[in-house]
Amino acid sequence: MFKNSIIPAVKSIKGFEVFLKSEYEYCVLMNLHLSVLQRLVEKAHAQGKKCLLHIDLINGITSDEYGAEYAIQQIKVDGLVSTKSSVIKIARKKKVVAIYRVFLIDNHSLGRSLDRVNELKPDYVEILPAIAHKVIPRIKEKIQVPIVGGGLISSRDDIKDCTDSGMIGVTTSDTDLW
Repeated sequence: MFKNSIIPAVKSIKGFEVFLKSEYEYCVLMNLHLSVLQRLVEKAHAQGKKCLLHIDLINGITSDEYGAEYAIQQIKVDGLVSTKSSVIKIARKKKVVAIYRVFLIDNHSLGRSLDRVNELKPDYVEILPAIAHKVIPRIKEKIQVPIVGGGLISSRDDIKDCTDSGMIGVTTSDTDLW
């Protein structure tokens, strides 16, 4: 689905304008206010682009099943990113892209998260921080879901290290890397 190894993470209107002028088809909207989302998604769709909503990081909406349904039905997002199982279940049920976000803390939490991924069957899993790419081969042995990395990406070398490890791409808010 993602044609590029970078998925722009848009955190401002200015960043959204940069995304619209870019070659990228998808972006992740985050750290924005609910009141601007529908207009941004409509603008993106008018240009043939798609918006995934990181619902956990949107001001003015609750990241639960009701917020997820609202985002899908009213804002018309193309997918949802969340750490919450209930949001991923709604995204799957409503047939939009579901990206389950996992924070790597220690081996125990990693094991629990991978069990959850296998249970939820999201379209993608986003691993944070992306620079922990050394564990990706081990993760790929346990799940059959494409992996995206996010967090602490600061260079093209970081992106290459992530994709070389088996990630299909990374999310980054650094417009210089877009």
